[in-house]
Amino acid sequence: MKNIVFDLGRVLLDYQPLVWLKKKNYTHYNELFEIIFQNPSWIKLDEGTITREEFIEKLINENPELALDIEEIMEEWIELLLPIENNIKLVSLLKEKGYHLYIISNFHLNADECLFIDDSLDNINACKNVGMDAIHLPDHSKLEEELKKHHII
Repeated sequence: MKNIVFDLGRVLLDYQPLVWLKKKNYTHYNELFEIIFQNPSWIKLDEGTITREEFIEKLINENPELALDIEEIMEEWIELLLPIENNIKLVSLLKEKGYHLYIISNFHLNADECLFIDDSLDNINACKNVGMDAIHLPDHSKLEEELKKHHII
């Protein structure tokens, strides 16, 4: 094993938009969560197949009464991504041990030389289907334990 590929959300960065919306004191936080973060176009935005502006325009067209909230949330949502400190420290340790570290993207790596870490079981299964070793990490506090199981640390 020489390459380790990390997903960001819920592995290296805490991602809890509903909790964040509550803390921001939006009275209709559940509705905003559904409209923005559960919207199928959120995935398209994440994949880069639509622009931020296109996403916002779509949301506002569908929910004009929430236009100000949507614009504000889309301006500030990056605040909700907070580092998972223990896992960030482990990344440093892995780098010191000589592993090549990547964030999920397209790097043209050999699948059999990679370990992928993600919270999504669908993504884990897809990686395994192409010959990549993978760690399913639904609980970010278990990263160190899982890396030990794979004899990485």
